[in-house]
Amino acid sequence: MPRPNPVLYKYVCYACSFHTYKACNIRRHVCIHLDVKPFKCPVYRLCIHCETFLPFDIEELVNHCRTCVSMSRLDGFRYKFVCFACSSFHSYNSTGIRRHINIHLGEKPFAYQICLHCRSFQSSNINDWVQHCQSCEYMPRPHEFRHKYVCFACAYFTYKVGNIKRHLNIHLGEKPYMCNQCDYSCRDTQSLKLHMKKYHNSD
Repeated sequence: MPRPNPVLYKYVCYACSFHTYKACNIRRHVCIHLDVKPFKCPVYRLCIHCETFLPFDIEELVNHCRTCVSMSRLDGFRYKFVCFACSSFHSYNSTGIRRHINIHLGEKPFAYQICLHCRSFQSSNINDWVQHCQSCEYMPRPHEFRHKYVCFACAYFTYKVGNIKRHLNIHLGEKPYMCNQCDYSCRDTQSLKLHMKKYHNSD
């Protein structure tokens, strides 16, 4: 790269004649050639269907995904919610669209939790939490049997591992039971059975 002046030509563009002595300037300039736009508006998001600017608020975005008249809805039930930012995702419940929107927003609301009792253990894995809820020495256990598992985030306790797993899903935002006929998911098998009976006429 030609550098007639070592100060003014400290950075020279690989694709054109641009030159500068500041690293921030060359970074900004290279983004033009790479077609990279790393900075997004922190206040608004654009709906690709109606081209309306939407506030950076999850509830407002969910509501727009349900009410936008410009969105293609092939089925009134399965397409109750259509993503404002892409044309591939649709859902009939607000939980599904809310989880999907968080991907576009870069949010991870349930990524990690920390134990309120010992203030040190943290994880995003439910099996790790089940073990911790049984073994954390800082958790109050007035009754050895009934308090075999104590929740890391609230006052809930139980002696059954199935109960603590189901309860922990609330705090971790996990919905491991999924319908095989639509995108519905839930925290326990009973909710899935009720869903199948109500919406898919399954016994």
